[in-house]
Formats: sequence, C-alpha cells, structure tokens
Amino acid sequence: MNINNRARHDQFFKHHFSHKEQVVDYLKAKMPVELLGMLNLSTLEKKKDTFLANRLRGPRQADVIWGTRPKGEEELLFFFHLEGQSRPDKFMSVRNLEYHAAVARSLVEAGYAQSPPIFSFVIYHGREKWTGHRSIADLFTEPDIYFSYSLRRDFLSEPRRESIEELKKYGRAFCAQLVLSKQPSGDMKSICAEVVDALKDAPSCCVDETYTYMMDYN
Repeated sequence: MNINNRARHDQFFKHHFSHKEQVVDYLKAKMPVELLGMLNLSTLEKKKDTFLANRLRGPRQADVIWGTRPKGEEELLFFFHLEGQSRPDKFMSVRNLEYHAAVARSLVEAGYAQSPPIFSFVIYHGREKWTGHRSIADLFTEPDIYFSYSLRRDFLSEPRRESIEELKKYGRAFCAQLVLSKQPSGDMKSICAEVVDALKDAPSCCVDETYTYMMDYN
C-alpha cells in the first residue's frame, strides 16, 4: 500500500471511529460480556490523542482514544485505544505496551495518582495475513508468571527503613543494602565485623567499593 492510500485509510478509520455510536457497537462486539456489564457506555467520550507521544504515532495518525465510566462511578474511567493497521506488525504487542505506558505517564504528569484500565484494539484491514502477536500476553514466554509475579509484585526495596537484622536477609547483598541504607555513623561502626564477614566471599571490586563508600560516608 503506497503512502497516499495508507493516509486515506488512516483518515477514513479516524473519521468513522471518532463517532460514538460506531465505537459503542464495536465495543459491544469485541468486549467480554462480563466487562460490558460493568460499563456505562452512555458516558463514552472521545479523549485527546495527545496521550500518545509523537514518537509512538510516528507519521501516522490512525489512533483514537475513548473513555467511559463504570456503572455507579463518577470519576473512574476505562480507556479504549483503537488503532487502524494496514499491514502486519510483529511489534504490535510491544507498541500496545508503549501506548499504555504513554497514556499512564500523561495522566500521572497531569496530577492523577493512578492510571485507569486501558484496552487496545487493532483493526487490521491489510491484504496480507496477520502474522504478528494478537495480544500483549503473546509477547511473553510465561505470561501467567509475568502478570502474577511482575505486574502485581511489590518492586520496592527500602533499605533506609529496614533494621540491621532485616538487612541481613539479603545475604551477599547485605553490604550493598547496608551502605545504601545510610545507617547512622555510630551504627555503621558497631557492625564493622559483620560487614567484613559478609564481604569475605564478595568479588574484590565490591569489597573495594564498599570500603571506599563507607569511609567517604563516615
């Protein structure tokens, strides 16, 4: 498909999926019944596409974002990102992740503490058979593990707020956690023996860096 035809397809897609009635019917056909039952589609409204960074859209503009509220909610929104695609894209699942991150980042920068759920739909109208991923889960070798233990896992470690005894659970990473915790100078000196013991099996570069850091800090 040449550039002019692609631009026409993009324009056609964006024009038609900028109409609420068409988007409502599309969502009713594509969304799971249990999720549709949670939504108040009468509140569906088109959102600004500035949620998508220019580098994600590139020269194309075939992206439309809509938002709707769950039943009984006044503030919470569900976001729906619809994109027209004229040729297969093996990176489509990656791009969808980037879209979700771009929307979430825009909302956080606008003052929101959290991002609402975001759902992406790719409407492919090319001649070739689609050969790319069909879901974000297809991107990962073990999607269940990723979603359960990465997306829902607490990724934060706060050595400043852990006691010396709690820091010891990190084993060989104990010294790094200890130094990063910036324990008061007196406490640091009182556990020098433990630091030396913890470093006995560490690589020499880690030993040198730890002692240098501790000396500079104290």
